[in-house]
Amino acid sequence: MTTDRRVLIVDDDVDFADSLHDMLSAENYRVEVAHNAFDAVAAAETFAPQVALLDIRLQMGSGDGLDLLAALKQKNPDLLGIIVTAYADIETAIKALHGDAYDYLRKPLYFQELAATLQRCFERIGLEEEKQQALDALHESEERYRSIFENALEGIFRITPSEGFVDVNPALVQMLGYSSREDMMTLDLRKDLFADPQELRYLIDQHRSKKAVRNFESIWKQKSGDLITVGINSRIIFDESGRAVFYEGMVQDVTDRKRAEEKLQHQFRRLAALRAIDLAITTNFDLRLIFNLLLDQGLPQLGVDAAAVLLLNPHMQILEYAAGRGFWGDAIASTRVPLGESPAGRAALERRSIHISDLSNLGNSGAGQGLEGEGFVSAYVIPLIIKGAVKGVLELFHRGPISPKADWKDFAEMIAEQAAIAIDNIALFEDLQRSNTNLAMAYDTTLEGWSRALDLRDRETEGHTKRVTELTLRLSRAMGLSETELAHIRRGAILHDIGKMAIPDSILLKPAPLTEDEWEIMRRHPLYAYEMLSPIDYLRPALDIPYCHHEKWDGTGYPRQLRGEQIPPAARIFAVVDVWDALRSGRPYRAAWTQEKVLEHIRSLSGSYFDDRVVDQFLKLDI
Repeated sequence: MTTDRRVLIVDDDVDFADSLHDMLSAENYRVEVAHNAFDAVAAAETFAPQVALLDIRLQMGSGDGLDLLAALKQKNPDLLGIIVTAYADIETAIKALHGDAYDYLRKPLYFQELAATLQRCFERIGLEEEKQQALDALHESEERYRSIFENALEGIFRITPSEGFVDVNPALVQMLGYSSREDMMTLDLRKDLFADPQELRYLIDQHRSKKAVRNFESIWKQKSGDLITVGINSRIIFDESGRAVFYEGMVQDVTDRKRAEEKLQHQFRRLAALRAIDLAITTNFDLRLIFNLLLDQGLPQLGVDAAAVLLLNPHMQILEYAAGRGFWGDAIASTRVPLGESPAGRAALERRSIHISDLSNLGNSGAGQGLEGEGFVSAYVIPLIIKGAVKGVLELFHRGPISPKADWKDFAEMIAEQAAIAIDNIALFEDLQRSNTNLAMAYDTTLEGWSRALDLRDRETEGHTKRVTELTLRLSRAMGLSETELAHIRRGAILHDIGKMAIPDSILLKPAPLTEDEWEIMRRHPLYAYEMLSPIDYLRPALDIPYCHHEKWDGTGYPRQLRGEQIPPAARIFAVVDVWDALRSGRPYRAAWTQEKVLEHIRSLSGSYFDDRVVDQFLKLDI
């Protein structure tokens, strides 16, 4: 590994970047820090980093951290980039790993993970340096070349422009499973080596255009017929007259890395499925709809043919069919399994998961009713337990063997836990609906629960609702509003952002400024609030704030462009408080403003965005 380890940190979070600088410097790395794209380009020219740590959200004109990395690599193609971000999703990970980035890390960073990644980077840099030295040495000494050729750990080949092997080294012979290099000399590269002949055509065409090939991935056939993924770096060798005599390259088996990438994609798909299920649970009160979505999301990730949810009837002590997917017939819908009978009944009674590797061994007892003619070979049954109580079971069926590994079991258990949570949530909601207790208290409790759900969904605004509600009530009292009006204002303040429940996470939780199209969607949340709350008679007097708190005194607000006195008083009051709290709170893309700066900002908008009477009274409050 190279001893001169130079790392460039590019992040607009000064504290984060400086902290990384100190940690890496303590580990004997040479470190430079840049907080924007301009400084990063300048540092790259003077410092010549070998590795760059870049925040993917870093702005570079209309681009981001990946675009900056591409610009840096134009000047230094050997630069290895590690993309760092606080928000991970499948698209971003794949974009980073298949773009110019060497690796992809998520914030918060753990130093051991970062140190291991940097170690791999510098090991690769050292290896690349050794490769280049080896290729240069080939031109200086054929004897030295042969030594390297014969003893290299990576495969080395020479092929002619007519697409035949000239020579291969022992490592490549071993990689492809042949007995000797002579066995490979007669191979038809199109038929016997390249799984896709077009990849060979691309390689030859690049060299005929006098271009080197770097980091080209191809699928090759081994002698056994097995396929491996290889990374190819090759160049043209010319004779003294400038004629291409052969193409020379090095081959690395990257099959394990590709499998790791596929595993990462699989994990992201599972996370996305769990997120979709979680969102359905928090935004729906239809248990069958939730179950159907849960099965739709879970089946593809678990790789089984069918699944069913059976709910426990606590009075009859019987498991009854609730939802299913993947069955050829509809007999499963009549399933009624007593506790303790069949694998489903035993799983519920014994509170443990049961794996049935061969359903035919169960005879007439089967795995429950309704499976005749389905062709299932194996099954896996998981009890649905929440707060210590069994609510039912999740049955997974496959028309082949199920060989559950640890990660498969973990994901299946997570799906079952989500189902149990959904059952419990719906039960709680139905109990609440049946309740004949104080209606006003029930409504207020529900409103606060919605508010907490919004705060929990967007951690960056956690506590926002409580603060703005309290300050809005103080300002309303100072404006002389009655106690009856204050009660409606309190509910309206609690629900001011309820419309954001309909805004996608990709927009609501975006850690950077929104695009105009995203703003167009965000600006609909008052309309969503109106659609959600207007059917509820009890909440209609509280609609002024959720529906109108983004209207502006000069008529430039949304959603209805109300002007002046057309804006309800409650919304005019809340608008000032909402801006105050938003600017006093930090965001990933900006720091919190000082109290003096926010007050001056509100004062500057008096008479344009805000009612000047409300602003005057707000400035008198002791805040």
